Amino acid sequence: MSLDIVGIRRPSSYEEIFQTYANPQGGKKIESSPFTSMKDMCMAAAVIGYKHKIYKEDFSKDPNAIRISVFKQRDVQVIKMIAVGHDKDIKILDDHKKIGEIFEGYICGGMEILLEELNDNSKIQFDYIDLILKNS
Repeated sequence: MSLDIVGIRRPSSYEEIFQTYANPQGGKKIESSPFTSMKDMCMAAAVIGYKHKIYKEDFSKDPNAIRISVFKQRDVQVIKMIAVGHDKDIKILDDHKKIGEIFEGYICGGMEILLEELNDNSKIQFDYIDLILKNS
């Protein structure tokens, strides 16, 4: 159930936001952030992007990818679910690179809405499956 890719890139235009809300080394991270890692923030942004059908294919990505080994099996299942929903073809599961690219597009697409939600209430909790299914 793993993905045969090196990692998932995040949008570099949001690097300061990632550092503020999900910096694993402490940095500027705010105490009330719902994210314990950049991986968690990417998961939430991608699910929000997918839910709102906001996909940005062409954007500047941080060359420092989050290693795919950081993603738990449940995360990988959600990533694959998003890819199948996007592509509308189960055969996408054979193309791991494309799965990663689709997921990255939804990360970028969901960042603005995620930031709005964080600004409105930084104590929110994210359950990826609930986000996808809620109001669907």
